Amino acid sequence: MDNNRNKRSLFWPVVLIGVGIVWMLYNLNLISGANLSAALQLWPLLLIGIGMDLLFGRRFPIVSALIGLVVVGGILGMTLAGPRLGLVSSPELKTETFVAPSGLARRARLEVQFSTGDNQIRPLAGTQNLLVATAIHSGTVEFTDSGTTNRNVRLSGPRPESGVFIWPSFMGEQSWDVAISPDVPVDLELGVSSGNTNVDLSGLKVESTSVQVSSGDTTVILPATGKSYRSVLRMSSGSLTVSVQPGAETILESRISSGRLTYDLPVSSPVRFEVTRKSSGTVRLPERFQLVSGQANGEGVWEAPGSDPSAPLIEITVEISSGNVIVR
Repeated sequence: MDNNRNKRSLFWPVVLIGVGIVWMLYNLNLISGANLSAALQLWPLLLIGIGMDLLFGRRFPIVSALIGLVVVGGILGMTLAGPRLGLVSSPELKTETFVAPSGLARRARLEVQFSTGDNQIRPLAGTQNLLVATAIHSGTVEFTDSGTTNRNVRLSGPRPESGVFIWPSFMGEQSWDVAISPDVPVDLELGVSSGNTNVDLSGLKVESTSVQVSSGDTTVILPATGKSYRSVLRMSSGSLTVSVQPGAETILESRISSGRLTYDLPVSSPVRFEVTRKSSGTVRLPERFQLVSGQANGEGVWEAPGSDPSAPLIEITVEISSGNVIVR
């Protein structure tokens, strides 16, 4: 009979006690976030300990306990000594301004990628520039400006500075303020990784928009430009609220994997709303929307006449894998 079956490894009890101690010290504010960050850098040591425990744990419980103590000792040592040894750095915030002059621009493609922080996009006033962006960040920012009459401007970042161990700044410390000229027609491509983002496109000459949200809270105001334009919305998670100004004529193509997508629509505008595919999730529509084809709880087409029969039509299509879609 194999006596090893009656023996239990002591590795995991020891490791869990150590992790609990570190987490308790953090919750009691006895160690800082930088200390906790230092501890997290030793996750490969945990893998080594697991491997050694698989080899010796059941045959030699005392050895497994010693392995667990070594892992916990390494974590505690890094937690307490890492910041003092300079192995963890809290990057300093800096302010940078990026300017793209209007020049001979007749149309512009603007690509903006926000990684984190509190960010905004708004109309630019009182200048001849195409774009003025001010970033408060602790990393590196990519900024490119090319073309003459057809301009291509790209803003991306910030990405963390290189280093041994870096403790990321709190989300609210970093920010973008991007101002766009209302005089040049623009195609806007926006990507949001996380954070809080407010996009006000009212008054801009929008030719098309594309918004992709991975996480965080994002609000977008779509303008009435006097002609039809297309907007593409993609959501992986988080919250996205899209407000359409009265008189806007836009085709909104939406795809939501998770999270909450909300449309604020003017009651004066006629609306055609279609769910082209639905795996799960919910759709909530006001009473003014009437089902004209399909199923009320699935794929279908709804229409709302609007209080102003002469107002331009707003067309919305939605693909839903999961999440909630709300129309107000």
